[in-house]
Amino acid sequence: MNVIKIGGSTLRTAEDFERMAERLAAHHPPPAVVVVSALPMVTRQLEQAARLAEQRRLPEALEVLGRIVRHHEELTAVLLGNSAACQLLAMLARELEQRTERLLHGVALTGELTPRTLDRIVSIGERLALGLLGHVLAQRGLSVATLPAAELIVTDAAYGNAAPLEDAIAERVRQRLLPAFDRADYILTEGFVGATLEGETTTMGKESSTLTAALLARQIHARELVIYTPVSGIFTADPMEIPSARRIHHLHYDDAERLARAGLKLLFPTMIAPLRAAMCTLRITALDAPGGGGTQIDAQEDESSPFVVMGDALDYVILPSEKKAQLPSLASSNKLIAASEFGGIASIVGEPQALSSYTQHAAAQQCQYVRVWARWVVQSQRTELVRLLAGLPGIEAMAVSFAERDVLASAITLSSAPVLPELHEALLRLLE
Repeated sequence: MNVIKIGGSTLRTAEDFERMAERLAAHHPPPAVVVVSALPMVTRQLEQAARLAEQRRLPEALEVLGRIVRHHEELTAVLLGNSAACQLLAMLARELEQRTERLLHGVALTGELTPRTLDRIVSIGERLALGLLGHVLAQRGLSVATLPAAELIVTDAAYGNAAPLEDAIAERVRQRLLPAFDRADYILTEGFVGATLEGETTTMGKESSTLTAALLARQIHARELVIYTPVSGIFTADPMEIPSARRIHHLHYDDAERLARAGLKLLFPTMIAPLRAAMCTLRITALDAPGGGGTQIDAQEDESSPFVVMGDALDYVILPSEKKAQLPSLASSNKLIAASEFGGIASIVGEPQALSSYTQHAAAQQCQYVRVWARWVVQSQRTELVRLLAGLPGIEAMAVSFAERDVLASAITLSSAPVLPELHEALLRLLE
């Protein structure tokens, strides 16, 4: 028994749904659990609608919600035609839309968006995707049943970043998931979403669908968890931005966990522990990967020396000196990423919404947060890595963490010019 996690970005078009159905039938024999994410950008758009409602911009919020539902309806029409399944999905979409509209009206009325309400709003993206994929697979001849994640994934009540309660999840898997295989070969459920013991909807953090898949893989003693993404594995950099990036064919659990905590978006930081406990192999691949290739993660040691370069654009804001006294309140917003003082001016790096009240008298520009994770044991290579990162243009802050197996170096650079390609090429040369 295995688990397959289908990333939302993998299902962008009707053709992607068709290929996914073919892939399941050809490469993933039953019984199997399939974990589904919301379609691309849907979760972010739902949060945008919620924030607009909080600002009492209800018509704009409803417009965003309407676009999401229409997109799903259009995909449904292409994939299912004028069938009974299409009509059922239209009814589901309308029900979810009406439910969400009521939530948005309530938020707009009070001007308050609680984490609990936000979780209820953003979770409908997974519900829409679950229904659509389930009907597509059934129409293509696969024996499928859907089981809402709220009936499987039990969490605490830390809305927006809920922690799974594994003992309760184990009991739900025994009671509800395993018996479901009596009526279907593939059981589909949502990622990202859970519920408290009292039944209140929660989410476990952005990109946490892979955590859902890992939790279920542990509980059903899966041999393998396969994650489908737009790229065929973990690369030395984002191959969509750096064509020379090389795929990493194998990682140890420890390396994958460290890399996830360093910020690699393909892996959720806490997903490796349940896989390690179950000795379940993780494979990251893509629909178009030849021969099912990708990156494999397991307990096997590896003598190779992989590295990964990551980077994010940030907003750099310079505050006048009279604002320095307000820095503690800014830091408490949990949006602060880095801060330093020089020459009587405070330099803040963070998200613009956290800094909006501080930017009236501030000059703002783009900067970058760069990370390099590398499993190197040769001291000279570690030293060279530090030297390369310290040589980035406009370096503002830097931190290096050495562990027994690897090194993680991070830097804030005020440069808005692309620095990752040159850094990546230098690291490639260093390893050759």
